[in-house]
Amino acid sequence: MKSAVLNTLTGLIIAFGALYFGFRGIDLASVWEGMKTADGTWLWLTLGIGILSHYLRAVRWRLLLKKKSGTAGNYPFFSATMVGYAVNNVIPRGGEVGKAVYLSKKLDLDQSTVFGTVVLERLLDFIVLVLVFGITVILYAEPLNRFFPGLGLGALIVFLAAAGLIAGATLVPERKIKQLARKVLLMTGKRTSIRLSGVIVRFVHGIGSLKQVEGLGKIGFLSAGIFFCYILMSWVPMFAFPFQSNLNLSLGAGIAVMAISSIGMVIPSPGGTGTFHFFCSAVMVNLFAVSKLDAMSFATAVHLLNVVMTSGLGVGCFLLDQTRRGISRL
Repeated sequence: MKSAVLNTLTGLIIAFGALYFGFRGIDLASVWEGMKTADGTWLWLTLGIGILSHYLRAVRWRLLLKKKSGTAGNYPFFSATMVGYAVNNVIPRGGEVGKAVYLSKKLDLDQSTVFGTVVLERLLDFIVLVLVFGITVILYAEPLNRFFPGLGLGALIVFLAAAGLIAGATLVPERKIKQLARKVLLMTGKRTSIRLSGVIVRFVHGIGSLKQVEGLGKIGFLSAGIFFCYILMSWVPMFAFPFQSNLNLSLGAGIAVMAISSIGMVIPSPGGTGTFHFFCSAVMVNLFAVSKLDAMSFATAVHLLNVVMTSGLGVGCFLLDQTRRGISRL
C-alpha cells in the first residue's frame, strides 16, 4: 500500500513538472480551441486502431500462456490487459502487476507464472521498440542530432547493444553469458555489478524462455502488428488537424512520433500524463516544423483519447467480469 501511494505521488510530481515545461508559454484556451478544430472521423478511426492494438496484445499474451491457460479464449486476456492499463492511468507501473494478479485469479493460474509472461511481453516490446528507434535514426539522423543531441547516437548504441545481447542470448548458452557478464561488470564495482548482472540475467533468461514458446512466429507477427498499430495511432490523428493539410506528414512522421513519445510513456507518470505531451510536442516541433500550439493540441487530444479509451474499457471489462461472476454464483 505504501509503495502504491509513493509511486502515485512520485508520478504526480513528474506529471505536473512535465506539464509545466510542456505548456509553458502556451495559452491553454488556444490549445482547447485547437482541439475543437479536430476532425472527429480521424479520431474515431484512431480509437478503433487502439482497440485493435490491445486485442492483438491480448492474443499474444494468450499464446505466451498457452500451455497453462488451456482452452481459455482471448477475452480474459483482453479484460486483464485493459484493467492493467486503467490501473496504470492512476498508479504508474501498477498495471503490470495488477493485470497479472487479475488474470491469475480469473483463470486460477499461478501468479508467478503469469507475471513471468508479463516480463516476456515487456521483453518483446523492448525488442520491437529498439527496431523502431533504429528506423527513426535512419530516417531522421540529421534533425535528431541537431535538435536532440545524443539521442540518435544513444538510440544507435542501444540498438547495437540490444542486437548483440539478443544474438548472444540466442546462440550462446545462458550459463556462459551469465559468467561473462559477471566478470565484465565486476570492473564497475561489486554493488553496481550485482544490480546490472541481475538485469542482464533476467534479459538472457527471457530470451531463453522465448525460444521455448510454441508459435514464436505468430508471436513475432503479433508483436509487429501491435507496434504498427501504435505507429498508425501517432500518424492517423494528424489528419484530424489543419496542420497536416499544409505539411503533408508521411508515415515516417508517425514512426518518429511514436518512437520518441514512447520515452514519455516509459517515464513513470500516471498514464504518461505530461511526459507524453512533452516528448510528442518536442518531436513534432523540432523535426516536422509543426507550431508549438498545434503540436500541444495534437498531443493533448491523442493522450486524452488514449486515457479515456483505456480507462473506459478497463472499468467496463471489470464491471462485466463482476456481473458474470455474480450470475455464475446464482
